[in-house]
Order: sequence, then C-alpha cells, then structure tokens
Amino acid sequence: MSGIRAAALFGVLLALLLLTTQSGAFSAATADRSVTVAVVEDEDAYLGIERWTVSETGQATTPLLRVTNHLSTTVEVHITVVESGGAGRAVLNSVQGPDTLHVGESALVSASVTCAGGTTAEPATLRIHASGSGVSVTAHRIPDIDCASAHGSGEPSTTPAVGATPPSSTNPETDTTTESTAS
Repeated sequence: MSGIRAAALFGVLLALLLLTTQSGAFSAATADRSVTVAVVEDEDAYLGIERWTVSETGQATTPLLRVTNHLSTTVEVHITVVESGGAGRAVLNSVQGPDTLHVGESALVSASVTCAGGTTAEPATLRIHASGSGVSVTAHRIPDIDCASAHGSGEPSTTPAVGATPPSSTNPETDTTTESTAS
C-alpha cells in the first residue's frame, strides 16, 4: 500500500506544482496596425451614379441620374422615392429607371419633377438598390433639382441634354451607400 500512497502523494505534489507555476500564456496582447481604405467618386463606384442638374420639366420625364454597373455580374435594379413632396419638398412622379443592368451597362433614371413651395423646394431622395449573384449595393442620393430657375412659376426651367456630361458631386451629409457581398 505504501507504493500506492507514494504515487498518490507524488501526483498531488505534481498537480500543486503545475497550478502554482506560470504557464507562459499571454493574458493580454496589443497590435498596432494601420488600415487604408480606397474611396472612389460616385461615378466610379460599384454602382456608378452621375447626377444631372435638373432645372425644367418641359417633357413628361427629366433625367435625374445615370447609373452604371461596374460590378462583375448583372444586377437587378430597384429605384424608389424615399422622400418626396410634403412641406417645401420637390415632388418626383413617374420615376423610371432600368430593371436590369448588365456588366458595364449604363442607364438613365428619370422622373416628372414638380417643385413644391415655389423656388425654395428641398430635393427629394432616391433609393437605388442593385443586387446580383452574391452582391448587393444600396445608395441614397438627392438629385440636383434647381427650383430657383423656375422664373417664379415653381417649376424648373431648362432640361439637361441627354448625353451632356452631367456634374457629379457627393454630399457626405446626405449621401449614403451600403455595399455588401455574400460569400
């Protein structure tokens, strides 16, 4: 029995020794790493967006934006008006845009524009959502609607030429884009 007792005593002493000594594991670690994020202009993003300056609705529809698919897959496009009308807001009616954009394809987003509240109308907001095989892009953009050019009528005054180079601008306070890919 003394052999068993000696082995048990040795096991207890070994366990105490292992519990009281440091294991060498880390309790904390820090890493100092830098991150660089490349940001491109709206027209060069995965879902490229070029703004048109709208200052007349002389036709049934007026171009507001040009969207371009810079992704590597065909996408379905859904365009909705998020904010339109109401106190002092421009009203967008009959919004038309592409249902599908193939790789590298561009299309215009057009609407009938009415400036509410005379020449001081706030712009309406559009939500552009494109999704395809393993990718989804959502952007909220405010078209550049110039109601002050209405010559006092409350309606815009000149139609942009389709094919003219539109000005592009981003407003970090109002523009949002969410891009995600599924694996």
